Amino acid sequence: NERTKAFLAGYMAHLLADETWIVQVYRPYFGASSALEGGVEANLLDRTLQYEMERREREDQETLSRWRNALHEADERVEIGFINGLTLRQWRDFVVRAASRNPSWEYFRGLVERLFVGPNALSREEMERYLSHLPQALERIDGLVPPERLADFRAQALERSLKAFRAYLA
Repeated sequence: NERTKAFLAGYMAHLLADETWIVQVYRPYFGASSALEGGVEANLLDRTLQYEMERREREDQETLSRWRNALHEADERVEIGFINGLTLRQWRDFVVRAASRNPSWEYFRGLVERLFVGPNALSREEMERYLSHLPQALERIDGLVPPERLADFRAQALERSLKAFRAYLA
């Protein structure tokens, strides 16, 4: 049905955007072969960049509101075999809550703690030191990843998604 097609198109777009990010941004600037060699610091800077990009997108509250409204109906009559209905509704609810949160750096603190604090990663003191110097981290990222690379990522992710949609819906 149409809703299932729309869901699968969105699912494909997400996977294609992730792959495009990994190839165009993560590997050359943060991955094992980059100057940062893919360690904890590299992954933390990558997450910081992704969060800043999302934070900027979410400043457009009107668009975000339309997305949230569309998400409320996203799982109705979607019939896919690899995700059951309850799991799909729970995921939808999670995404709606995430899209409803204020995109603040305070929320980022919890994200860093969940993803990076622990054995073989950051101590709480290292996390606090990093978070207290976020403006410097963002400046470092700006010097590390050229803005045109981020624009290219967005353009290619969109182009690849549209091409996949056309092929899927043909």
